Amino acid sequence: MNDLQVTRTPEMVAAEINLIKDQTRKLVLSNSIAIGKKLKEVKEMLEPGQFGKWLAEAVDFSQSTANNLMRVYEEYGADQGVLFGSAAKSDVVEKLTYMQAVLLLGVPAEQREDFIKEAHVEDISTRELQAEIKKLKMGKEAVEAKAEAERKLARKAEEKLTTEIKRLKMVKEAAEAKAEANHKLTRKVEEKLAKVSRQAEELSMQLAGAAESKKIVEAMSSQRDVLEHEAEELRKSLYNREQETAILEERIKELEELLKQPVTVATKTEIVEKIPEAVKQELEELRNKLAEVQSDAGAQKEALELKVEIWAVLNGINKLLEHLDKVQDGKRGAGVCKALASALAQSQNQIAKRLEKFEQEA
Repeated sequence: MNDLQVTRTPEMVAAEINLIKDQTRKLVLSNSIAIGKKLKEVKEMLEPGQFGKWLAEAVDFSQSTANNLMRVYEEYGADQGVLFGSAAKSDVVEKLTYMQAVLLLGVPAEQREDFIKEAHVEDISTRELQAEIKKLKMGKEAVEAKAEAERKLARKAEEKLTTEIKRLKMVKEAAEAKAEANHKLTRKVEEKLAKVSRQAEELSMQLAGAAESKKIVEAMSSQRDVLEHEAEELRKSLYNREQETAILEERIKELEELLKQPVTVATKTEIVEKIPEAVKQELEELRNKLAEVQSDAGAQKEALELKVEIWAVLNGINKLLEHLDKVQDGKRGAGVCKALASALAQSQNQIAKRLEKFEQEA
């Protein structure tokens, strides 16, 4: 019986060669992992500084080669040593050459397996693999640089908001102090009003028989009514200012709570939470509102003080007229009246000059 003759073809030979290549690649990677494990074992046995000398004398390895082998074991080696089969941790790693395994040490461990699959590492050259790893690193550096820039912006915005809140608190405290001063002024004006009212009533009773005196009393009563109305308006205005101040204080608390919230910054695809533009706009509105409160309160205070001074002048004139009515000597009374008329004329002249000045400036 004749032996069967098998005709060998180039394809069959190629398949045999590729099988040997695959077995060799697996064997090299597996043995590299095993060598790395043993190198770590020896390094732990030796005193610090002796490992490099031992490498050169005992196994003829450079320090860099030994470091690569130990890292290959740490990154790709199975958790437990094996006597047979592959020492690699996964099937994906088994398909790598030793050089590919070393190059892939530059890829973070948590991304490495996905990178191997997505880049089709087993089908590309070493140069192509280096290019893919470089692209990955550049992308990572760009993401980290962007994240760092966003962190700086977030810190700057946080500092600006903190400064603005401090400034706003100071303005609010100043507004509260001014409101308290206006309260005191209101109480003082009310006391003066009560006193003037009593004096007007007494004068009305004392001069009830004199027609001219009646006109003066009526004028004083009319001025008193106006002043009382102004005082009431001021009280309402101060109350409104208190309400506005309370609202501002509540909003400041809300902004402080916003400031306490942590600012998160992503390392890859997440977005930094930045201080919204609306917060800056609202802070500016609060600042303008407080300035308006201070300006209005100051103007009302000045107007009221002037009215009180006018009342004091009118009250003094009425007292002087009261004394004149008691004068018995006609010559002496005429002299006093002339002096009073001259003084009032001079005052009227001074008032006219100031009126002309104010009208020119208006």
